[in-house]
Amino acid sequence: MSYGRRLLTVVPALLVTVLAFALPGAAAGEPLPATEEVMNHFRDDWGRHAKDRYGLGRWNPVSEWERVEQYGFAAGSDEFTGRPERVGDLKPVTLRIMSRQVHGRTEYNVIERVTEPDGTVTENPLPVFAGTPEDMVFHNAAGIHTGPGGEAQETCREFAKAGRRFQLCRVLFQDDRIAYHTKIEKGSAAEGLPTVDELLGAFRDLWGRTRFTPTGTTAWRESAVFRSERLIVFGPPGSGEPADELTGEPRELTPGEEGTAQVDWVLYRRTVRGRAEHMVADRATVRGERTISYFQPFRGSPDHWLALIDDPAPGDPTPGHRYHGRALREFLIVRASVDRGEAHYWVARPLPAGM
Repeated sequence: MSYGRRLLTVVPALLVTVLAFALPGAAAGEPLPATEEVMNHFRDDWGRHAKDRYGLGRWNPVSEWERVEQYGFAAGSDEFTGRPERVGDLKPVTLRIMSRQVHGRTEYNVIERVTEPDGTVTENPLPVFAGTPEDMVFHNAAGIHTGPGGEAQETCREFAKAGRRFQLCRVLFQDDRIAYHTKIEKGSAAEGLPTVDELLGAFRDLWGRTRFTPTGTTAWRESAVFRSERLIVFGPPGSGEPADELTGEPRELTPGEEGTAQVDWVLYRRTVRGRAEHMVADRATVRGERTISYFQPFRGSPDHWLALIDDPAPGDPTPGHRYHGRALREFLIVRASVDRGEAHYWVARPLPAGM
């Protein structure tokens, strides 16, 4: 198997948990750093690989749901004092449930997205969360339900009817309003829905509860995006043998060559009790197909971070991955290595805001 093909199996799995940070934008004509400078920037890492098991898995999708109905109570009323009214003209909202393995234990979280009439997307990835796909509570500070600066608490439960599954949700807002909505599995027909009484009855234990304690956690926000423009690999094409700085000769590729991916490194930041937390996602495009992968937790600082993972992607025979990111002037350099003794470097340039 050629190096390019082997790299193809590794790159889409770059689910890295990273620190979000903003570096000054590079001028359009700023030359990329030379290969020698890139390698010397990681001289202390040469020959180092993901040899150990870390017990940290990547986030994988469990299911995805679309909102099809919503009901709201008049201000100041609840299930004991009023009757909800159906809300029309709903924006498209999707909820993706994710899972990962952490030291042999399954963790869950969600990614919620709303599409605005102008086509822009607001996203609430990996919020404050508790529970399982069958019964979960998460908080939203991204403005999907709340408007800018607000926080909402959403309780969602799985509901079965006539052989179909639904996600039913009860939303509390900070101004004591209550809303209910129904989600169907993405791509399924919006028919045979639970009645409004079934929707309310699924949360009978919560009736009359109109307040929650805000977490004080902001939404994850993109703080910078870096696009890979060079890939440095080791070993001749088609050799089929892993190589790194100590065992091979560096070769420069343009991302996309030899079956490799084009990767955007997306840096996120949020505030928890006044303290900054950070995350990174990679958007990998292979033959026109784009995937986005999230990592957390993250170790390091905005300009020097480390992410470890040992859960292989489908088709990837190597379980251990180690990603080491460092700023080099205005560029982001990521050294990726796997436990079979292979290493490569991504050289990425900051993109203007909004790209």
